[in-house]
Amino acid sequence: MSFTFQEWQARAAEIRVNGNAWIDGVRCPSSDGTTLPTINPMTEQPLAQIAATSTQDVDHAVASARNAFERRLWSGLAPSERRVIMKNIAQTIREHQQELALLDCLEVGKCISEALEDVEESAVLFDWYGELQDKHYDQVAASPDGVQATVSYEPLGVIGAIVPEGVHSSVSPNV
Repeated sequence: MSFTFQEWQARAAEIRVNGNAWIDGVRCPSSDGTTLPTINPMTEQPLAQIAATSTQDVDHAVASARNAFERRLWSGLAPSERRVIMKNIAQTIREHQQELALLDCLEVGKCISEALEDVEESAVLFDWYGELQDKHYDQVAASPDGVQATVSYEPLGVIGAIVPEGVHSSVSPNV
């Protein structure tokens, strides 16, 4: 479905962003309650107030991730279950493609056509990683023409990552 500029503008005006952090499966403000504005570069107006997370918040998030890692909440699932989850994430991204692309436009100022492509690429990566869940390590994975990908197992454990504004949304399944 294609929208006119005015229709995209109307949709943008309706967006409400929950700027709380996502830690341990729960939306929460920063531990000290501080926020930072995220600015729409096109209008130079605030888009949302986001949680200005502290070292304490990052420590809490890493401890939560470490707990999930040690309890094998992901790695303990059968590969077929992980595949279904990853494919469902890809489908959910596609179902919300326009909203996600519009948020990308509002936050980083890119054009909607590029943002729509970026969101689809993110969904494609979740599909691709989903398909890898039941593959044997050190095998060549099905890949696009001109690309050879080998599956290898190199767990990093729990990490904290700061992704700079404007970085392609497909980074998330890679981290």
